[in-house]
Amino acid sequence: MTNAESIFADLDINLRSSWSSGLVADLTLTAEQQLTGWTIEIEYDGDIVNIWNARIISRIGNRYVIESLAYNGSVAEGATTGFGFQGNGSSTQITPITINGAAFGQDSTDPTPAPMVSVTDAIASEDDGSITFTLTLSTAATEDIVVNYQTLAGSAVVSSDFVAADAQVVIGAGQTSANVTIQLVNDVAPETTEAFQLQLLSAQGAEIADGVATGTITDAEVAPPPADPVVSLSNTSAIEGDPGGAMTTPSPAGSLIADGPLSTAGNQIVDVNGNAVQIRAVNWFGAENDVRAPHGLWQRPMTDMMDQMLAEGFNAIRLPFSVENILDNQVATSVGGDPSLAGLTTLEIFDRIVAYAEDIGIKIILDAHRITQGNGAEGIWYSGAFDEQDWIDAWQLLGNRYGDSSAVIGADLLNEPHLGTWGTGARNDWATAAELAGNAVLDVAPNWLILVEGIGNYNGNNYWWGGAASGCA
Repeated sequence: MTNAESIFADLDINLRSSWSSGLVADLTLTAEQQLTGWTIEIEYDGDIVNIWNARIISRIGNRYVIESLAYNGSVAEGATTGFGFQGNGSSTQITPITINGAAFGQDSTDPTPAPMVSVTDAIASEDDGSITFTLTLSTAATEDIVVNYQTLAGSAVVSSDFVAADAQVVIGAGQTSANVTIQLVNDVAPETTEAFQLQLLSAQGAEIADGVATGTITDAEVAPPPADPVVSLSNTSAIEGDPGGAMTTPSPAGSLIADGPLSTAGNQIVDVNGNAVQIRAVNWFGAENDVRAPHGLWQRPMTDMMDQMLAEGFNAIRLPFSVENILDNQVATSVGGDPSLAGLTTLEIFDRIVAYAEDIGIKIILDAHRITQGNGAEGIWYSGAFDEQDWIDAWQLLGNRYGDSSAVIGADLLNEPHLGTWGTGARNDWATAAELAGNAVLDVAPNWLILVEGIGNYNGNNYWWGGAASGCA
């Protein structure tokens, strides 16, 4: 094993195995300070043919630049994250060069901080042909800063409203800003104001302070007045007693979960009749971030998507949320594909989803995906202005609201609590917190299943976030 240090993090490199023509290496990153995204440069005289928990963004000769993924870019001070790769070649030498632009081997007491890069919101008319975001540095750097970015669709749709981008921009040495220009698609169809996001993925030589900006696209065309509504009826048929008869495409036979509380029997989940249940759930992201509602509603009606989930053979929906969005309960955005949801708050949209789930027989598992509004996993149940009690209050609010629903069957207490410990008695003791929150949920929703994910590291053994459940036994 080799170890390298920098002002940002320590990197341990362990050769899990090696042979005459290749190797498998595990790398563990320990943050010396809070990381909001990391980029590591290494030298390796071989071909990396497989990599996990990270991605390669460039290679020049034997020098690779590797960056974090969305779920492991945020690393708290003192916490760890891991990645690894398989390489082909005779060399077993892996040499760390930089992390976030700081050289490994640099004195950890170096007082010079890396500059912080931020991106600001932008607005343009589709008639302009493009929209420009500005990236700014907190201080000028002595070397070029290379920032990787991508666009994320919202109510604005790729190809129809803007041209997707996944590229990089350079803030030159001595400069404090640079622009990213995204091409817009102009059409003659009247549209409402739409939006998409520009996300900074990594910054070589800098740290990301504010990495997400919203691009707002206005439209010059004026929509004609709406036509009078028209109601039409068509013939249909169904087999008497068939719960799927009202659906356009019935779900596969036997896929629905019977109404009534679920419970566990050994390593099985069983229904109210004692039959083993296989939960086939689809994740419907969105209500944990700044749109405050499940994604896709900017394009299609809620009922249309839920019918498709059932038709594809899913019998449950994992419905993520953030504690912030539940407690604040603000009006959702990006629901233009379902006019019936316009002006509704997060909880009011959840009410509609739960009610329709009851109608079609699909079940729902609520998931506290984040504490604060955003993307990815925070890994802890207290964050920003929200403490542990806020997290529990949000769960009790949901339990009181949906505890009697035949559709809602469970509570995933926290997505990937990888920054937690197990049985330590510390503030981040996930065992204590999960028991406290689980009992609070059962007080108001006694029929729900309580789902407790694992932590990221147990007794020094790393695993994927949410997967280290050894301490839970």
